[in-house]
Amino acid sequence: MPITSRQNPFIKRVASLKQKKYRDEFGEYIVEGEKLVREATATGQQISAVVITEGLKFSDIECENIVEVSESVFKSISDEMSPQGVLAVVKIPESRAIGRLSRCIVLDGLQDPGNVGAIIRIAAACGIDHVFAVSCADPYSPKAVRSSMSGIFRTTVIKTDRNTALNELKAQNVPIVVADMDGKNVFGGERHSSFCLVAGNEGNGISDFFMNAADEVISVPMQNGIESLNVAVATGVILYALVYGL
Repeated sequence: MPITSRQNPFIKRVASLKQKKYRDEFGEYIVEGEKLVREATATGQQISAVVITEGLKFSDIECENIVEVSESVFKSISDEMSPQGVLAVVKIPESRAIGRLSRCIVLDGLQDPGNVGAIIRIAAACGIDHVFAVSCADPYSPKAVRSSMSGIFRTTVIKTDRNTALNELKAQNVPIVVADMDGKNVFGGERHSSFCLVAGNEGNGISDFFMNAADEVISVPMQNGIESLNVAVATGVILYALVYGL
C-alpha cells in the first residue's frame, strides 16, 4: 500500500534530508533519479531505502526497504523540477583514516553546491583519490550530488577544516598547488605524480591560509580580455594539465 500522507514519519525524515543540519544529524543524504540510484548501487553505497512513485517499474535494485508513495508525496520529498519518481536514501560514508595521499583537491570555501559537485565529478574523471571539503557548500546537498553525476561515489570526500587538511598534506609531503593570475603557465609542464590542487572561493579566490602554504603557483592563460573562468571550469583545465602534462 503506497504512502499517501506527507505527515508520515518516514516521509518527513526523507524530506528533512534536503537540509544540511538533518543530513549531519542522520548521517544520510538523498540520491535522486534512476541513473544515479543505479550508480549508487553499482558502486556499493550503503542504501537505507529506495522510494518510488506508485506504479513505477523500477527493478534490479538491491535494497530490502523499497517504499512506494503517491505522486504528490514524491513531489514533496523531491528536489528536482521534473521528478523521475525514484530516489534513494544513502548513508554518508563514515570518517576513517585518510591513508596515502597522491593526487588530491582542496575545495577552499566554495559556496555554490553546483561548483562543488562539478569539481567532484572532474576529480573522479581524473583519478583523484581524495577531495577535502573545507568551509564550503555541503558535498552531500541534492544539487552537489546531482552535479557530481556519480563522482561523489567514486572518490573519497573528506569534510574538514583548513588546519587539519594542511597538516595532513604536509605530513605526507604532498606539494600544494594554487592558481593565481601571476603564476606560471600551467601548460607545457611535466606530469605531476603527486599534488594537491586548491580550488578557491568563487568571489575571493584562494584564501591567504592556502596561498601562504603554496609550493607552486600556476595560472591558466587568457586571451581576448577574459580575466577569469568559472572555478569548476578552471579546476578542470588545471587538473588535466597536471595529470597529463598537456
